[in-house]
Amino acid sequence: MIESEPTLSRLPGSTRRFAQHALAAGENRLELLLVELREERERAFNTVGMLLGMATLAALAGIAFTFMIVVLLWDQSRVWPIITLTFLYAGGAALIYSRIKRRLAAWETLPETLSLLRRDCAALSHRLK
Repeated sequence: MIESEPTLSRLPGSTRRFAQHALAAGENRLELLLVELREERERAFNTVGMLLGMATLAALAGIAFTFMIVVLLWDQSRVWPIITLTFLYAGGAALIYSRIKRRLAAWETLPETLSLLRRDCAALSHRLK
């Protein structure tokens, strides 16, 4: 009984230290999460802005190109240039769609935070065993 007394007397101190370490780790993880959320927000806004700019310029270029081709080939055929350009534009749109889909599938949200949380869980479960 007397030997277990020092262990019991150290329990509140070690519990307090554990709680302090856990709170400090939680605070660090929360700060990292907030930084990554800010970075994700900026990346998303930049990507959307660039997509809108690209789409606007591509639409204007497509309209001008279509008009130029139709005017140049009007005497030879009125329908075939429009049909050809329609299929070319649809193919380009399908290519861009597949690239966007691939990019979104590979997009990782908050990778560092998730990695740290996984390491924390593994370390905690290892210590609790």
